[in-house]
Amino acid sequence: MTICFYFHRKDFLDSFLSIINELSKKNKIFIIINFKINRKKKILLCKKNIFLYEHQYLIEKKILNLLNVFKIFSKNRNLFQIFVSFFYHYFKINSEIKFIDSFFEKHKFDKLCVGSDREIGLGAHLIKKSKLNKRKVILLNVFSSNTSGSIVNRMRSAENICSKYNLKKLFFKKKYLLKFKGTTYNFFKSDLYFAAYFNNALVSNPWDRCYDADKIIVESKIAKQQLVKVNKISGSKIIVKGIPIFDLLKKRKNLTNKMKIILHMPHLYEHGFLSYPKTIKFYFSLLNKFIKLKINKKILIVYHPRVSKKIRTLILNKYKAFYCFNSYNLIRNLNNAQAFISWWSTTMGWAFFMKIPTISLNCFGSPINGWEEFKKNTYVANNIDDINHALIKKVLKKKSIKFEKKKFNYTKIISDTILKV
Repeated sequence: MTICFYFHRKDFLDSFLSIINELSKKNKIFIIINFKINRKKKILLCKKNIFLYEHQYLIEKKILNLLNVFKIFSKNRNLFQIFVSFFYHYFKINSEIKFIDSFFEKHKFDKLCVGSDREIGLGAHLIKKSKLNKRKVILLNVFSSNTSGSIVNRMRSAENICSKYNLKKLFFKKKYLLKFKGTTYNFFKSDLYFAAYFNNALVSNPWDRCYDADKIIVESKIAKQQLVKVNKISGSKIIVKGIPIFDLLKKRKNLTNKMKIILHMPHLYEHGFLSYPKTIKFYFSLLNKFIKLKINKKILIVYHPRVSKKIRTLILNKYKAFYCFNSYNLIRNLNNAQAFISWWSTTMGWAFFMKIPTISLNCFGSPINGWEEFKKNTYVANNIDDINHALIKKVLKKKSIKFEKKKFNYTKIISDTILKV
């Protein structure tokens, strides 16, 4: 069997390397990416049955720097900048479509596995082309309905707000618009939307995943409940099989001492949730709050991978006397945690799997109930003031919960599922 994988982000590729290696033992594997990977990663993928295809468009720094002179990627742009941006995105998407068409002419495969089915351009055209050629599309690594990130991000961007008499309401398809408290929001900025529209490279539902795939492999029953209740996805499309990261998390040690609280810092500025000054203000308010509480526990700061080095250095210099910092990744640190504090993130699913009590920071909550199933399984803090001694005490009381190391090999289970569906 020949299986094609498409990843639009490096962390998605990293998460499924074990699956790719497992499947490549007896099957032919194509991997399509549209980002750069280092030489070390390419060597890892240089195996008999694995074939890597990279699509690159204007990724040279000199060209991107030239485009940035016009500030076409900035938040506040004039008509000229929007016009330049439209042509940049139009030709970029057009290049991606030609790349996929060429790929289909040269190669045949049986199934397509994707990390997301809501990416316009290359991802959207690859899925459409696969379905036209009667190839089954399998969506991987779905934590749950992840709408809050998409919606809150757009609510904080002036370019994504349609005014009362805005022409976007007439030209944009209804499914790309969202009404909330009398205001209409559009998912895409005009230049990107029309670039994809004229290339026929839009997706069914940009607000969330799971609408264009034939089968969806999710990590837990909670995730399935969420997708069925909130997203109205048919339960017959959803398969609960876990995620490859669970194989790494199984190594957790049930230690009774030297336990710590992990504070997972979100990527607010990098994701477009808040401006840089407001992001720093939020971080400082949150960290100062824990200092005032004087918790008699070791608190370790870890970051979302997209948090910039500049912000990490700033926090380290200001708070190194009060908090613990190390260079280990989140998985390794979770192996010895008594409590986990995060915002709505896929990392919460890891904490649930390991039976770690979790506080979810809902400070940037979604205007729709996109996380109801997860709220039942966490202690919710709707703002920084909700974090107090009573809440921390309640969470730390859960320390007696022991993680049962199941003998499942999730990599093997998911690999077998991909072959069967």
